[in-house]
Amino acid sequence: MIQGWAEERPDELALIRGGQAWTSRELQQRVEAYAAWLQRTTDPDRPIAFVAHPEPWVVALIWAAISIGKVVLPLHPRWPEAERAALLLRLPPTTFLSADPDPPPAQPKELPVPDTAPLAWFGTSGSTGQPKAVELTRGAFWASAAAYQDRIPDQPGDRWWLGLPLSHVGGFSILIRAASGRRPVVLAPAFDPETFSAQLEAHGATLVSLVPTMVRRLLPRRPPPVLRVVLLGGASASPELLDEARALGWPIHTTYGLTEAAAMVTLQGPGERGHDAGRPLAGNRIEVRQGRIHVAGPTLLRRYVGDGAPPTPLEEGWLDTGDLGEIDEAGRLWVHARRQDLILRGGENVYPAEVERVLEQAPGVRAACVFGVEDPEWGQRVVCALSVEPGFLGRGLALWLEGRLAKFKWPVEVALLQTWPELSLGKPDRAAIRRIAEGQRVPLAEAVSPAAALD
Repeated sequence: MIQGWAEERPDELALIRGGQAWTSRELQQRVEAYAAWLQRTTDPDRPIAFVAHPEPWVVALIWAAISIGKVVLPLHPRWPEAERAALLLRLPPTTFLSADPDPPPAQPKELPVPDTAPLAWFGTSGSTGQPKAVELTRGAFWASAAAYQDRIPDQPGDRWWLGLPLSHVGGFSILIRAASGRRPVVLAPAFDPETFSAQLEAHGATLVSLVPTMVRRLLPRRPPPVLRVVLLGGASASPELLDEARALGWPIHTTYGLTEAAAMVTLQGPGERGHDAGRPLAGNRIEVRQGRIHVAGPTLLRRYVGDGAPPTPLEEGWLDTGDLGEIDEAGRLWVHARRQDLILRGGENVYPAEVERVLEQAPGVRAACVFGVEDPEWGQRVVCALSVEPGFLGRGLALWLEGRLAKFKWPVEVALLQTWPELSLGKPDRAAIRRIAEGQRVPLAEAVSPAAALD
């Protein structure tokens, strides 16, 4: 895609980061150098893994890998080293790149790569708490980009603002959409509500993808005049938030998507301003079976990768998302609840089983039950109930978690339970535990077991 752009319009801007900018030809030259270096120095059958910082060299590396058919595994910058290592340990061998190789100019060997070939792995956990990866093909991303253009066509002068993590399919897919539509990308180092509008104005960014927490933090500000489209996804947005933002002029188009579907499955088109998640994009199909949302189409994953990963998540081409919803007479999707094993905190996915697995390794913790509760700013926040040994201190647990679990996954509130309800076979009674914990939660640092409080 970058090569075609460079051949068609070599002097157009393609990538902007702060005060620096690269034309499509300059970006393609960097991509070629990285591609040639990857061909010389890495195993052709091994994916490349790297911490996906919002840096130009990371973007060039991604496009270089795509150009020669090498699979990429972008790792979240906020994951501690222990989390990255746990994921890599359970996956087939990868080549980990810890820094910019800064290769000299060179020409790579041209290799034909079919659309059915894998393009990227995205690390995830799930109901088991064991790290694995979602494998998405090149064709899935091409189909997703084409379906977006079909619903909201680009206009002359459009530019993408990329402030979502490249380790998320929502951020990563912006690179694909931008190159497909020959639109520059403004690479943002971080989201700052105080400077957001100024950044868009300074760089002429007209297209953005946000999560509800970002929109909450932007209000009651009005959008900059340059802004044309806000794709809103990553979590459910309340009707009140949508109404307030739209009343202030924010051009919000709600979406529904998931990693397993290369980002968006549904999207509101121009002129649609309801509280629904929009209609299926071209090629996608949605059915609601017994209240659960099922998805089919060309953007779905090929498989899960990793030790213990299910052999195939699809049944006759359909994926059971586990999310709850309904489809109205106009074909619009209404999402009522995300799957029960998933907490959506500010656009980040937090799987209770993963957090429980880490907590139960901590000194003094016998058992953990993690769940999400509503939060006005973050959508949900992570809380937990613990069965602990005498002398347990929440401050000690916080120190122990440092470096073992990304901070956005930490429980912000804890309930220390004297009883631990169980179902048959010794499984925790999660509903009962949650009810008991409701009136006992305290901030993590203030949690002290009764025995310790008497010392």
